[in-house]
Amino acid sequence: MKKFFDLFEKTPARVATLLFAAFAFVSLALFSCSDMSSGSGAGVIVPDASKAYVKIAGVQMEGAAGISKTVLPGSLTVDDFTDWDLNFERTGGVLEPIASADTFAELTDGVIEITNPSPDGDKFVLRAKRGDVQFKSDPVTATLTPGVAASLTFLLKTGTGNGSFYVKVNFTGGAVAADWTLYKNSELFDSGVAEFSKTGAGGSAVVNKDPATQGTYTLEISFYGDQAKTIPLNTYSELVRVLPGYKSQAERDIDLNALYKITYKNLPDDYTIEGGGTLPLNYSRKSNASMGGEIMIPSVAASGKYFAGWYTSCP
Repeated sequence: MKKFFDLFEKTPARVATLLFAAFAFVSLALFSCSDMSSGSGAGVIVPDASKAYVKIAGVQMEGAAGISKTVLPGSLTVDDFTDWDLNFERTGGVLEPIASADTFAELTDGVIEITNPSPDGDKFVLRAKRGDVQFKSDPVTATLTPGVAASLTFLLKTGTGNGSFYVKVNFTGGAVAADWTLYKNSELFDSGVAEFSKTGAGGSAVVNKDPATQGTYTLEISFYGDQAKTIPLNTYSELVRVLPGYKSQAERDIDLNALYKITYKNLPDDYTIEGGGTLPLNYSRKSNASMGGEIMIPSVAASGKYFAGWYTSCP
């Protein structure tokens, strides 16, 4: 560049003007050639400016909206899928293969040549598999232009088949066993024994169902204070949504030890307990293993009075 400008300085004005004009023309020609070899405004390079191409610009997954206390299908990425293929959708929904690859990276490595594109636009469908479940997009329509790589973005939707779910409940309390029950439309659908582990002052219960049929369920995990499961402590429940090809997963923390204070009303000052002992002052519907399961309120006696029993609800 230094030599070029030295020449510029030593050249008469007319010659310098001609040289500058020639340089500008060459620069314009170079930039024009660069633009012609680019596929689209995004700067995608196409091998042949006389042919039409497509470029898969992105893939989104079908979402799963839900509410709190609901175990929802987890998010997926393109790396979770195999057996990718891009297709034309012809009349009647018939798919005509264009390109295929084992991975998304292989399918999107460069542009894909489209032979005989329709002047009225073509419909493209993307498919991929996750396990045995086929995911498929709705048709995306694009009108192709020679020398340009059309960018396509797809939304993959799940098909038919099974999903799975995994729920882990960490607890604090005296439970030593747990089982689970699955309800669909308020009817018993399935049940089993939870994977249980005891650690220190608590533990965890796991329900891992794979495969699981598509649908929305109520999952109940029941905790017990003995191995024979004759002392129920508490039942934890929430909704589980299962979609084909997805794994719904959640981990919860609960406390089985919350105690409730018992207040006795209208007791005479001189009351006594039939059979001895004392009236319990605390009770937990969540964890009462130390109380032997269901709590029994003993009868009381008082001078000159007849004990008819306890109210079943507060007056």
